[in-house]
Amino acid sequence: MTDSTWKKPLLKSGLPLEHVVTTELSKKDFWVSGEFPYIRGNEQGIDTEFSVDTHAFQIFNPGEEDSWGVLEVLAECKYRNPGCTWVFAPYPEVDAVPVGVIYESQELSAVRVDTHPLYDFEQQIPYCVNGVELMGNEARPQSIRRALYQLRYATPSLLYHTMLRSLDIIDHEWAQIRFYCPILVTTAELRLLDRHDDLEAIQKASSLDEIAKEVDSLIVNQGLGPQLHDFTQGLFGKLLEKHPKIPRRLDALAAILTGPTWETRIPPDLDSLSRSYAGAAERVLVVRHSAFGSTLDEIVRAVKSTGASRITFGRYEKSRDGTVNLVSADGETLAEDI
Repeated sequence: MTDSTWKKPLLKSGLPLEHVVTTELSKKDFWVSGEFPYIRGNEQGIDTEFSVDTHAFQIFNPGEEDSWGVLEVLAECKYRNPGCTWVFAPYPEVDAVPVGVIYESQELSAVRVDTHPLYDFEQQIPYCVNGVELMGNEARPQSIRRALYQLRYATPSLLYHTMLRSLDIIDHEWAQIRFYCPILVTTAELRLLDRHDDLEAIQKASSLDEIAKEVDSLIVNQGLGPQLHDFTQGLFGKLLEKHPKIPRRLDALAAILTGPTWETRIPPDLDSLSRSYAGAAERVLVVRHSAFGSTLDEIVRAVKSTGASRITFGRYEKSRDGTVNLVSADGETLAEDI
């Protein structure tokens, strides 16, 4: 077969890019589990199975009693032909930029960490509100939007399934903190528009270089529309249906989070747990494929850094009658039947 008969369709299929991404994840000590499927309503409102290309996770201190955290990565891969450019608009300077593209969920854990290293990771990565794909003389806004929505629906779905598993299995996972990072990997050139007060600079520009700089990565932050909001809260409602004792567990955890480190923080409650599902759908990290490996290194480094500050307030044990109790580090029962 000649190049013209196999190379272009093979690359366009996205399979080689997915292979590069999964290989890089494996090299970085991630377990790759393949596609991540999830169910949501389609454009006609009919429940349909969708999927993200790759789900992978890394356990910190695996096999040890202090296996304290798990980093979950969802990667959607978009191959684009050479010459394709994705241009994004920067987040407005006048607004307070939300942070948290590495999303952590520690509401139901008896271990707590300081999350500042996660925010430090983002300091050099620009926040954006939207993007458009440019190919030749054509602009395709829907191309990027569809890829982002795949991840924005998948991340709260992954949060639901991992949280459900942790609630159903009483072992060290009760102490583990989960970290989630949705990543859109592309071969397209990534560019960030300069900040302009009007369209004049763009109209006068003779090349894209004059009005948009090239970047290796960026973060897209978008609020939830009605459909995505209902989807995330539906997952939260299903979690409460399956585990109606969650409010009691949150109350028990709030009671043991004591000391100067935690007195200024919001205690875990149903509102914070509900917000976690919405928050997981707001931000996506977009990375040029050539920078995926180095970006992954920085993500892992940031998550590992949070572990240095971890404090263990208790653990969970299952009694003979099957009830779950919260127990202190020295064996004192702090809360029963939660």
